[in-house]
Amino acid sequence: MIYVLYFTSQGAPKTGLTPTIITLNKISDGAAVAVTPSAWPTVSEIAGGGYKFTLAFPFNSLSESLFAVIDGGATLVNTERYKVMQLTVNDASLDAAVSTRAPEAGGNLAAVKADVEHATYGLNALLTAIGTRMATFTYTAPDSAATIAAAVWNYLTASMTTLNSIGKKLADWVVGTIETYTGNTKQTGDAFALLGTIRGTDNDTLKTLSEQLDVAQTDLDNPSQYKATGFATPTNVSDAQTAIIAALPSVAALALEANVQGHVADALTAYDPPTRAEATADKAEIEVLVEKIRKAVSNRLVVNPTTGGYIIYADDGTTPLITGTISGTGRSAPTWL
Repeated sequence: MIYVLYFTSQGAPKTGLTPTIITLNKISDGAAVAVTPSAWPTVSEIAGGGYKFTLAFPFNSLSESLFAVIDGGATLVNTERYKVMQLTVNDASLDAAVSTRAPEAGGNLAAVKADVEHATYGLNALLTAIGTRMATFTYTAPDSAATIAAAVWNYLTASMTTLNSIGKKLADWVVGTIETYTGNTKQTGDAFALLGTIRGTDNDTLKTLSEQLDVAQTDLDNPSQYKATGFATPTNVSDAQTAIIAALPSVAALALEANVQGHVADALTAYDPPTRAEATADKAEIEVLVEKIRKAVSNRLVVNPTTGGYIIYADDGTTPLITGTISGTGRSAPTWL
């Protein structure tokens, strides 16, 4: 078995060394190998810091693991100088081909290989059989929920004949109860239970409602019975005159209303509102007047204390705009410049 070592100096590969094995002891009891160190394996350089030596078991008649220390030489610091190794009797097996390692060669390995090949053959046969069956298999999709529901609702009750089945029991209840079930009598007209439950708040039956409608129709066929008292058709001229006189105040009121409406119409016709041009001109005059008032009230005012004359200036504060006089009795009419 060839063992490989690697030496470095300050972390870099170290070449040119002459390493030697300085310790070779049995791991079992720590005793030194009973052979002179000169007979121990020689370490030789490979390249790039790599070194090797060869040792085969049995070594010096020993077939057990050994402990070895290899010294790289005094040129190395102690942390990089020494290498420690374990040499075992099984190291040679790791260097041999898998197919030749005992006891697997021709033994367990061959048996495992045979089992794998047999399992593979069986799996292939199974896949072939499944594929053959699938090729002839026809799949029919089940009916949809809507189709199944329709089939149930459309199933003939006459076909429900299986004794003690749910279908026959339902058919007997639904079809046979009204006419054939013991102790029951077929119901018609107002005697039918459902019609007796259709009632309003006054609890009238359909028969009562029908009779009430007949009475109402009779009343509608005789409308003269609903004429109000005092408005009967006149039977002579005197009665007609009385009715007309009684209605005169209402007629007079209508005439007065019409007269008032006529006066209003005349007033609207006589009204002459300003045209748009006239209204626009009036608006412009008003705006000019408002602007003059603004300036007279808010612009610069200078009064001569001797003469009482005053000047109101334009917005620029220098151009005279209004002149006048202030006296003890008041202020004269302004003169617009």
